[in-house]
Amino acid sequence: MTDPYHAPRAELVEPSATAGMAVREIRFSWTRADIFLGCLIAFYRRPVFMVMALIPGILVVRDEYLGHFGDLTVPQIAVVAFSYVLAPAALLWAFSLLVGCCLTAFRPGKLPGILGEHLIRIGPDGIHEETSVNSGAFGWSAVRFVRRSVFGVFVQLAGASFLVPRRYFRDGGEVLEVVRLANSYLASTRGA
Repeated sequence: MTDPYHAPRAELVEPSATAGMAVREIRFSWTRADIFLGCLIAFYRRPVFMVMALIPGILVVRDEYLGHFGDLTVPQIAVVAFSYVLAPAALLWAFSLLVGCCLTAFRPGKLPGILGEHLIRIGPDGIHEETSVNSGAFGWSAVRFVRRSVFGVFVQLAGASFLVPRRYFRDGGEVLEVVRLANSYLASTRGA
C-alpha cells in the first residue's frame, strides 16, 4: 500500500509536436499536502488577503492615533469601526478559509480523481487533465493565468485552480519552460 502523503515521483513526458505546435505532458501524483497547499495558494491570491495583511498595521496605527476614546472625529470613528468590526470579521473569514482547506485536503476517504495520478497536457487548444476517474479540457478562454511559484506551476481557471508540484520538474528552468509555453498559447488566443 502506498503512502498517500508521499506519492512516488512521476515522469515528465517530453514535448511532442501536434500540427507544428508543441504539446507538453506532465504526469504526476497529488498528495493530501499538495491539495492543502494548492488550496492555500488559491485563497492567498485573492485581494482580500492583501487587506487582511494590513490589519495588524492598522490596529497599531489606531492604537497610536487614538490614545483615548474622548472626542472622536469622523475619521477616527471610521478607524475605530474598521478595527473593531471589520478586522475581526475579516480574520474570522480567513480562519474559516484555513479550516476549509484542512477539511478539503485531510478529510477521510480516498478522494477519487483528486488524490493520485494526473496527466496534464498543455497544447494550442488549452489544458487537458486526465485522472483515473475523469478527464476535463479547459480552453485558453477559461484560463486566467499560468504562473510559476516556489511550489510549482499554478494554473488559475475561471472557476477553479490547480498546482503542478515542483518536485515533478527537473529544475527551475523546466518550470519556467512550461509556464512560458502555456503563456504563449494564452497570449496568442487573447491577441496580445
